[in-house]
Amino acid sequence: MKEKEAVKPDVIVAFGFSKKGAANRAIARAAIASVAFYGVPVFTQDDVLHEMELRVVRVQSANEERGYLSTLGICKQFKYFADRNWNHAKIRVIAAPMHQWWCERDLKRLGFEIFEPPTKTRVTEPQIGGWYNPSDPQIWVRNRWIWWSRELILRALPWFIYQRIV
Repeated sequence: MKEKEAVKPDVIVAFGFSKKGAANRAIARAAIASVAFYGVPVFTQDDVLHEMELRVVRVQSANEERGYLSTLGICKQFKYFADRNWNHAKIRVIAAPMHQWWCERDLKRLGFEIFEPPTKTRVTEPQIGGWYNPSDPQIWVRNRWIWWSRELILRALPWFIYQRIV
């Protein structure tokens, strides 16, 4: 194996943070930069996909009645795809900083290895609009207070309960 191959992910998984807006544009820019640097494919969802001009694997929204696809739902769809395309996948996660923990935890729970770049990088906060969107249909991404109120409760749940309710 070449030296460069050992220090790169197999795939990038980019997670949206709202239905539309500045947060997903920032995530798309970070994913595009990672693709340019590592030269690996991207797996993402429509909310980020429409901000990108890349060849990506599209995530189908399997949870239309709720109006969004949960983080775990995206991870499960990625697992379905990865099981058919790789024996093992080392994942570079691109997500809003406050969402990164969920994304990595859920992927690890499904058996994936998380690729940590040599320098810890985070998605840069959008200069206009910030991370939270007051008009988003997903109430928990409308402001920091709502996000963290929900987040702390969900993080306290045991895995067997969390995976049943999201």
